[in-house]
Amino acid sequence: MASKVNNWQEFQAVILAGGNGNGLDSLTNQIPKPMLPVGNIPMIEYSLRLLDKHGFQEVHVIAQEKMSKAIMELLDDQLTAPGHPPLRIKIDLTTIPDDSDMGTADALRLLADKIYTDFIVLSCDVITNLQLFRLFDVHRVNNATVTMTFSEPSSTPENTGYIDRDVVGIDPKSKRVVLLTTEADIDGDNLPVKTSLMNEYPRIQVRKNLNDAHIYVFAKWVMDVLKEKKKISAIKRDLVPYLVRKQFATPVAGMPGKTREPMSMAPADPNADLFSKNARTPRSSQVLKCYSIMVTPEDTFCIRANTTQAYKDVNRQIASYMASLIFKDPDSVYANVNSGCSAARNAQIGSDSLVSTGTQIGSRCSVKRSIIGKHCSLSEKVKITNSVIMDHVTIAGECVIENSIICQSAHILAKCSLKHCLVGVSHSVPEGTKSKDEALGFDYM
Repeated sequence: MASKVNNWQEFQAVILAGGNGNGLDSLTNQIPKPMLPVGNIPMIEYSLRLLDKHGFQEVHVIAQEKMSKAIMELLDDQLTAPGHPPLRIKIDLTTIPDDSDMGTADALRLLADKIYTDFIVLSCDVITNLQLFRLFDVHRVNNATVTMTFSEPSSTPENTGYIDRDVVGIDPKSKRVVLLTTEADIDGDNLPVKTSLMNEYPRIQVRKNLNDAHIYVFAKWVMDVLKEKKKISAIKRDLVPYLVRKQFATPVAGMPGKTREPMSMAPADPNADLFSKNARTPRSSQVLKCYSIMVTPEDTFCIRANTTQAYKDVNRQIASYMASLIFKDPDSVYANVNSGCSAARNAQIGSDSLVSTGTQIGSRCSVKRSIIGKHCSLSEKVKITNSVIMDHVTIAGECVIENSIICQSAHILAKCSLKHCLVGVSHSVPEGTKSKDEALGFDYM
């Protein structure tokens, strides 16, 4: 096991946490996206723990300036978090201006002088227990330029976090990605495919229902492409489709990004030390290649919490997966109800829910498929279903909350009924309020 972990140091790691979370409605106006709680843990912590469990000793995090202090404090907080193993991974933080409209590829350029080998890139909103060696093995064996992760759609309508509809063409035998475009770029039912491509790959599996998990492994020299091609702004929209197209470009002299010559990230010397900064260098004798792995709901938990609905969905499902997301030992057990929680004997807390420390749950309360944060107070006869209740929330008696998100320090007075609602930070909902599909306590919507 030790040798496998050490070998993974041939890859560096990058977490992208600089986005504004536009798909999360008003939530990110009050709470920065990386710090939105998922299962009572800041969203970005799942990416950090995924890398930490796989032996990464350092990660480059790109975040807005306003997030720098909170992210660095996260490590200190988790050193003493009850029931959680400590985070040992070192964070190298690169900040971008809070009002920046940088795309993900623009942000990645900021690391040009820090990337010296192949590297994995994750979005901070990905919540997954993916075994990363699957991705690394495909990338390594195929000398890939990029290896991307696709997830099969869930059999239930819960996984709704993906907005863009991609059209992906994959060779079913090799799993090579030979076509990548968007549905909007297709004219009717006509899918333009080059004859040369069809000759080489006569059987292409074309899918329109795959979810891009936003987990990629890139060859080191892709950073050279980014430095040369300034118009490439976003990884998903610009960079990856560019690399897929360039696989079958006519070879001419030069380097990727400046000319059309396909190149490889294979070591010039097959006996080169994988830990050397010069171990993986482009070689023009092999083609540029794009590959993928596929994960299914049956073998891997993988959701992007990039929309309000997806944020609700991942919180509704996550109680069943916390052990695999938090612990390295597959036999570990996660306590869904923290020992510091106080609940009346006749309160009902479903095994599909999570309740954090310091929370008090009153008589005849019911909590189903929901997340209850730290130091909350639920008075008697409160019913909560499919909802997220953040830290320090008070809910008075006989309230009914369904499919809603209640932000920290909010106060819900007695006999309220909230369905499909968002309640802002520190907002007070008057007694007897009946609301559906509303945002309460937000300046913008």
